[in-house]
Amino acid sequence: NQFMDLNFKVVQAAWDQYVAGPDPIPDQIEGVRQEIADSWRRAQGNVNPFLTEMKTLSKDELDKVMKENTLLCEIAFPYLMDFYRFLRETKHHIMLSDTDGYQLLLINDDQQFKLLSQQTQLNDGCDFSEGSAGANGIGLALATEAPVVVLGPEHFLKMYHPLVCYASPIYDTAHHLIGSINITGPLETYQPY
Repeated sequence: NQFMDLNFKVVQAAWDQYVAGPDPIPDQIEGVRQEIADSWRRAQGNVNPFLTEMKTLSKDELDKVMKENTLLCEIAFPYLMDFYRFLRETKHHIMLSDTDGYQLLLINDDQQFKLLSQQTQLNDGCDFSEGSAGANGIGLALATEAPVVVLGPEHFLKMYHPLVCYASPIYDTAHHLIGSINITGPLETYQPY
């Protein structure tokens, strides 16, 4: 398992040197997974790693995006609620995004994690695309069109270092990318399965 060998101190040191620091990000970084290094490189110079406020759609823009994604939300919602029943006690929540990385739905009823959500800007209409937020579950799943896990300091934005994200792209029946699903929780709850 590639995650069992992950040394968070090494990843954090690489983040400090290359993401927070002035050094250009090399093609490969010892101790950092390749898809994370690639994502960091794509975001470097375009995304401020110390952002504290996410780019968020206005109410009118969000209404428009929600209308464009009505079918996705209607079909996904009951499945996400069923899935959430398994996660309810784990301080995780589920996010649904469109193909541009905008959060459409947040499913969570844990009060403690709602506070964390407010602190880390996990709101409907937030832009989690790689171009706005660097390496994160939604952005990386959409950029690579593959399931991903992003752990703590692998996130490009420092405010997401306390989190783990498990994400996957969603396709329609014609295999067109239509969005992503992301499960987010506190890093200390990370489970390889």
